[in-house]
Amino acid sequence: MCSLLRTESEEIRFSGIWGMGGIGKTTLAKLVYNKIHHQFDFSCFLENVREISSERDGLLCLQRKLLSHLKLSSMRIESLDQGRETIRNLLFNKKVLLVLDDLSSDIQLENLAGKQEWFGPRSRIIITTRDKHLLASLGVCKSYDAQILNSDESLQLFCQKAFRRGKPEEGFIELSKLVVQCAGGIPLALKVLGSFLCGRRASVWEDALKMLQQDLQNDIYKTLRISYDGLRDMEK
Repeated sequence: MCSLLRTESEEIRFSGIWGMGGIGKTTLAKLVYNKIHHQFDFSCFLENVREISSERDGLLCLQRKLLSHLKLSSMRIESLDQGRETIRNLLFNKKVLLVLDDLSSDIQLENLAGKQEWFGPRSRIIITTRDKHLLASLGVCKSYDAQILNSDESLQLFCQKAFRRGKPEEGFIELSKLVVQCAGGIPLALKVLGSFLCGRRASVWEDALKMLQQDLQNDIYKTLRISYDGLRDMEK
């Protein structure tokens, strides 16, 4: 991913990370952000753009958050038009790193990052999204495809959460393999299920497995929601 950004280049570059929900796009974007943000004059990571944008005045709130994080203006913006103009006027000559996490429409980009002309030379804008076609429509020519884990990687990640080690405990080997199979290589699913099943009896595992196998025909994320809600706050 870092090679796609080519931070040594003078150009202003928009790059993308795409893949299904829970695949690890946000985690990857955060790793990249934390690794290179010190190379820029200003940096900001805007999370959950899709969700926040769906709320009343959500895009306006994101514009305000961006300006507040950059600490470039104490002026309170009151409209999207004002926000776009303010962002552009303040950043056009700055070297900026901006991450837009979970983008779902061109309207969101239009109001948060506009065009390349909004930013100074060597700026980098990273977009994470579930929609590969959106990246193409936005003119993002360089993108990273976040892949699902293979069976060995999946089992290891699951066991790190379920058993606090890289392999299953005796009596849970086959159950672990079946649960991992249901998770489909999705890192978030493996982490949530592993945390939920950690320290629980085999009978609980069997009940969870039945739910997972049923929801493969419906929506596995409903089961993950139940599992997530069952975690302690610290585990979440």
